[in-house]
Amino acid sequence: MIEPGGRSGIRGDDGYPARRSAVVLGGTRIAFARAEICSLPALEAALLRAPRLFGAPAVERALDLDGGPSSTLGVTTGLGQDGSRQILAETGPLVTVVLLRARDGLEAAAC
Repeated sequence: MIEPGGRSGIRGDDGYPARRSAVVLGGTRIAFARAEICSLPALEAALLRAPRLFGAPAVERALDLDGGPSSTLGVTTGLGQDGSRQILAETGPLVTVVLLRARDGLEAAAC
């Protein structure tokens, strides 16, 4: 979606508004972006205009992932009393997962 140096990488889009998710690279950070209802060009514009809203100081590259009803984001909130992993998912179970684990143990998953 965004090529090296912040150039647009969108080659075509039907303009259909849908849930969107993307992996964002900016500086030394990798972030997941998730938007409720927007077109791919609108998400690209938001990432470039306000990268800090998505957890990155700047956006150098972004790869769009899945869009539509299944697009969601989950974050591990720690371990439950029984030792099980507790995952906070926005909209439901995560089916296909990209996992990002920080050195401090915080995890984020996007579908």
